[in-house]
Amino acid sequence: MLLRVLRAIFAPKTPAAMPGDEAGFERLMHSLVEQGKDAQALAVYDAAIAAGIRPCERDFDRAYRRALEATGTPPYPLRRRSRFQELGRLLGDVLALEGDIAECGCFRGLSSHLLLSRLKHADPGFTGRGYHIIDSFEGLSEPTAADLVTGDGAAAERVRRMCRRGWFAAPLEVVRAGLAEFPEVSYHPGWIPASFEGLPQRRYRFVHLDLDLHDPTLSALEYFFPRLAAGAIVVCDDYAWPGERKAVEDFCARQGLAFTTTPFGQAVLRPVGTGKHLLR
Repeated sequence: MLLRVLRAIFAPKTPAAMPGDEAGFERLMHSLVEQGKDAQALAVYDAAIAAGIRPCERDFDRAYRRALEATGTPPYPLRRRSRFQELGRLLGDVLALEGDIAECGCFRGLSSHLLLSRLKHADPGFTGRGYHIIDSFEGLSEPTAADLVTGDGAAAERVRRMCRRGWFAAPLEVVRAGLAEFPEVSYHPGWIPASFEGLPQRRYRFVHLDLDLHDPTLSALEYFFPRLAAGAIVVCDDYAWPGERKAVEDFCARQGLAFTTTPFGQAVLRPVGTGKHLLR
């Protein structure tokens, strides 16, 4: 029934056959976005979720759908949903702590919208105060030798295609518009580590690093760790990227810190004690 309805909506306007699996749904969404048919792509996304692909909790489904629409983020890949649901769960572990929250690397603001919505769910009066976004708003910086992608296969090729200067670029005004529901968010444009110079001196209870590359990831770890509140969490979004993985592993080895990984490609650091004890 579902596929018949979708065929009636989209055929013969799109070249792809109607999908019956995750890859098929994603091909169709990509085709529609390329044609500028964002509303139709979201309709296909809704059909994929209704078909039970990548199931998540109902509250998260609603928040994710709102975030997609608010930020204008393409609704694929669908595997991203599970990673962001885990990100929200990790944020829930620090809600009782004092301290600010930071995200480094926001693209169009999808993950920030989800984190901010989680905070608003816990505090209906929340408007973004104490939430910091640090981004060049010009995409990735120039990769270095530490970011070299080796190996074969689809996953390596996907990272290799994106690992270049300017990828994931979204202007500040686009991000600000997507997060308009949270007017007190603080934006800190610029390249890391220079952009850290303008940050207020704060303690942080949660830091999300979505920087992909080695040098900015390492600089962010070095900046935030001395400033973490007791019990704080740092989540590195793309541990599968070689540069980010090397930055996390080298930093933790140097500091004698343990970290864990999630099934969704994140590295999670939970230092014990306050920030002043972390750097030696």
